[in-house]
Amino acid sequence: MSTTKIPWTIRFGLFPLLSLAVACGPDIPASEWGGTISDSAGIRIVRNPADGLWRPGEGWTYTEALKIGADVGEPEYEFGAVTSIQVDPQGRIYVFDGMAGQIRVYDAGGTHLLSFGGQGEGPGEFSRGAAGAFLTRDGRLLVPDLGNQRISTLSSDGAFLGSVLVSYASGFPVRWDADEGGNLFVQRRAMGFNEDPELAAGDPLVRIGPDGAEESVVLLPKAQTVWMEGAAPRFRYFADEPSWDAGPGGTIRTAMTQRYRIEVRDPDGSIRFILTKPWDQRPVTEADRRRFEDLLRAALDRAGLSPGAIDRQVDNLSYGSTFPAFNQLMEGPDGTTLVQQVDAVEDIEALDLAEEMSRRLGARRWDAFDREGRFLSSFDLPARFTPMVWRGNEVYGRWLDELDRAYVLKLARAEAG
Repeated sequence: MSTTKIPWTIRFGLFPLLSLAVACGPDIPASEWGGTISDSAGIRIVRNPADGLWRPGEGWTYTEALKIGADVGEPEYEFGAVTSIQVDPQGRIYVFDGMAGQIRVYDAGGTHLLSFGGQGEGPGEFSRGAAGAFLTRDGRLLVPDLGNQRISTLSSDGAFLGSVLVSYASGFPVRWDADEGGNLFVQRRAMGFNEDPELAAGDPLVRIGPDGAEESVVLLPKAQTVWMEGAAPRFRYFADEPSWDAGPGGTIRTAMTQRYRIEVRDPDGSIRFILTKPWDQRPVTEADRRRFEDLLRAALDRAGLSPGAIDRQVDNLSYGSTFPAFNQLMEGPDGTTLVQQVDAVEDIEALDLAEEMSRRLGARRWDAFDREGRFLSSFDLPARFTPMVWRGNEVYGRWLDELDRAYVLKLARAEAG
């Protein structure tokens, strides 16, 4: 599945190489791993050690291959808010700019080909609440649009093909993802204006088929980061939150962020196996809270909020007692599982408000696990870079500069040795 990318024309130099070895198969002796595999009620539990399978010199390295965007210049290369990026088999890149309400298409070399959409309520137009564009295997683009309460379908050249209604009656859509088969996945949450009994127990993860038919796949545990008190939303950072990902083939990964325990599921929601890895449980100190509030105030100021609005947002926050075990997870190349570590607050350069609230603590370092759940090693990505899609030997993602300008970046894999 393609991912959101961000362009940049400013000089960044060569990124630190990132190692990623995926081909850890049965030819590697089990004694080199040091973990254990057991069975619990028919579910395989893969307990990993702190040390991975990779050796020095093994694995893959990625270097910068393409960047799209400009701080000033042609509007087709200036992005307001990169919400998603998708890549088709010909290498064309589809970027959804949420601020413009527009889908921009670039060729494999980064040259702009066409743009379509725009803000509005008409067919083929999008609201500021659109969650991005998802590309299906047969070349259609699916756009979940909260503001217009619909899912629009367009051809890859922008022709409007139809839409289906999205109702808030079954819960507020918190996050969207998709597989390549045309199925959308949405996490829903009770936010004070619906009475669906299932929402009291947690957040349903619902699959919406190409025909609009809905099926609840997994009931995610209740979140502790955002909730309603009467008519007002409340926010808590460093708290437990469901984390999940839908892979290109429909494999689903789920977890809660306060525990390093990842459930890898088949498309029907049944658990295939569970992987775990040791982590350090770090308490949140008063110094951490003060530093985080300073970072949040700076980010809100860059976004143009008034001092009074910033004060109201900060005053509405509370904090959990310990840092999350990880920041986010996703499916990587060849069925790997990739898990982003959490930065110490003093190491965060700037908060990315384009990220979901529960994903703003992401470190440069990621953990990689093979398709069987065994820990391979950790690798680094550039600071302020968010990978969104792994496509063969390439990874596309969004990068932000010091002024929060967004760029699309592609990294390409080079074989080690």
